[in-house]
Amino acid sequence: KGSMFSAATIAGKIRDSFKTAVHLDPKNISARSSLMQFYLQAPSFMGGGADKAQELIVDTIKVMPTVGALLQARLDMQQDNITRAESGALAVNLNANEDDDTVNLQKNLLMGIGQTHVKAKKYIQAQKIFAEIGKRFPTYYGGMYGLGRSFQEQGNYNEAIMHFEKSLTIEATAY
Repeated sequence: KGSMFSAATIAGKIRDSFKTAVHLDPKNISARSSLMQFYLQAPSFMGGGADKAQELIVDTIKVMPTVGALLQARLDMQQDNITRAESGALAVNLNANEDDDTVNLQKNLLMGIGQTHVKAKKYIQAQKIFAEIGKRFPTYYGGMYGLGRSFQEQGNYNEAIMHFEKSLTIEATAY
């Protein structure tokens, strides 16, 4: 009784909180990323939608072009345009003093693209993405773990084990 109305009210408050955070600190990557996630997950009658996500991307590009490009790649991925998402995510070259939020945004986006390729049985593309993750983020276990999963899915267990073990040398608690 009224649960749909309650959900819409709560969703609106969540969206408004993210929007307020972005307004108060336009360079708050976490707030922009969270607002983007809201727009991609919430239905339009609750304030979500790809059009709102695109508006956020345009606004973000004005303030932080790199983050805007990564948010565009995330939207492309959400819209099943994996090729465009991949090229957009790979085109962003972060510098050594980039903030952690931007690094994590790219890292998580690339991991999602690699995992999407594995699910689609596009193992060569997945391996390229996971190898690139390993190259760009050498202290992050995800690239090696992703390579291991890709080889495992192909039945190449020796290669999979080798990459799983490498991921454990990077982070002992990796998966």
